[in-house]
Amino acid sequence: MSGFRLAGLLRVRRTQEKLAAGESAMSASEARVARRLHEEARAVLGAHQLAGGGPAGWAASVAARSALRGGLLEAQGEA
Repeated sequence: MSGFRLAGLLRVRRTQEKLAAGESAMSASEARVARRLHEEARAVLGAHQLAGGGPAGWAASVAARSALRGGLLEAQGEA
């Protein structure tokens, strides 16, 4: 008998493991980017100041902030 009879299968298995590790690393990288973008968006929304201009300006600012928050929640899949 020469060599390990299932050596080809072992090579395939190792190749699959390497591919899976690469995909996992890619997913982790994408998750880090998404988290960073999410944190930046939250910081921008948190720093939003209400506009002046009386009741109409206040209502417009509240509506805009609500729309932005809704978009953020929808992007997160929470809406």
